[in-house]
Amino acid sequence: MDVFTFGTILYFMVGLSDRAVTEYFLFIAILMTFAMMMNMQLAVFASFAPDSQLQVYSACTLLLLILFGGYIVAPDAIPSFYLWIYWWNPFAWAYRALVINEFRSSRWDDPDATLAGIGFVYGIDSRPFEQDWLGYCFLYMTIYFFGCVVLTAVSLGYVRQIPEPTPPDVNITRLVSDPVSERRRVNVPFKPVTLSFADVCYEVKASTKNETLKLLNGVNGIFRSGRMVRVFDSSLFQLLW
Repeated sequence: MDVFTFGTILYFMVGLSDRAVTEYFLFIAILMTFAMMMNMQLAVFASFAPDSQLQVYSACTLLLLILFGGYIVAPDAIPSFYLWIYWWNPFAWAYRALVINEFRSSRWDDPDATLAGIGFVYGIDSRPFEQDWLGYCFLYMTIYFFGCVVLTAVSLGYVRQIPEPTPPDVNITRLVSDPVSERRRVNVPFKPVTLSFADVCYEVKASTKNETLKLLNGVNGIFRSGRMVRVFDSSLFQLLW
């Protein structure tokens, strides 16, 4: 949805709306295919690289994609020993498809002269790309997408394996009941007592007015050993309510 919205706005803002409807759908299809392909490219890095190195790999890859994509440096100006990066570059294939979809349309009187003028030529022979290359671009991006899917699956299965948490090493003999230790715990010196109180009052000064708030008023209670506390005062229950 994001790519469709952005591509549609871009299509009409830069003056491409006077072309055929099929060329518009080809424009959107190129953007969507490239977006899915790049998502899988980043998924490959995320499947084997640690979090601390993931941004480094992604930044270096994006630098190569943009630099050898055919936009900053024209294809015929790239040195011969760097041409393999251009032909591998998925960004170059997507950009090539967009250029062919635009300059091979009926809007241009001489598409070959236009493509040659912007330096978008093919190989050493300096021949402009034909319309058939549009299908080759879709084929390459599709193969590249599924190749990234396979690499991601392999990396998740064999490289980036998250070990399962191991249970703590517990000495089983410690869990066996020891009669001697039980007698020691029972024989700890302890004298149970009973504590009672009556007519306990507690007042605090109010924060907004010059008056006091009575939180406890004549509370009676008793604490017995091994029993819960009982409170015998109706005012406390009214306060809690």
